[in-house]
Amino acid sequence: MILTRDFMCGKRDDRMILRLTCPICKKDSYSASVESFKPCPYCGISFSGRFGLERRSEYRIAKDDPLIIMKSDSKIEANVVNVSNNGLRVKIDGVSYVQKGDIVNVEINNEYRKAEILWVNIHPMLSSAYAGLQLLQNENNKLVKL
Repeated sequence: MILTRDFMCGKRDDRMILRLTCPICKKDSYSASVESFKPCPYCGISFSGRFGLERRSEYRIAKDDPLIIMKSDSKIEANVVNVSNNGLRVKIDGVSYVQKGDIVNVEINNEYRKAEILWVNIHPMLSSAYAGLQLLQNENNKLVKL
């Protein structure tokens, strides 16, 4: 890590500038954040000093559509945050009864799909949770309809 001090106009400005080594081209670049994903200025690969290479190859499209998650006999209302080719990120207000690994039915825009819950992040201070759902496919590589 390199600590820079800027003494412009008699003010001292302490900022941490971090040296990050690209995992592909092995050249150094500098960033103020070790966690955010930035492209390497030399080879263009997106990486983070903390998390490494960007593993998500799919683009996500921001959405704000209502969604109903059906698990057993209960219906959970949620909102879609973003969509990719194979999944959804949803926000669930209130108490979440979904867990990682659950297979659920989802209804969005009057269409029904089966999905697997890949992850759940609960935010107790906000009384909400975020979950990642992967839409399931059948043997013909088509989305499963209920």
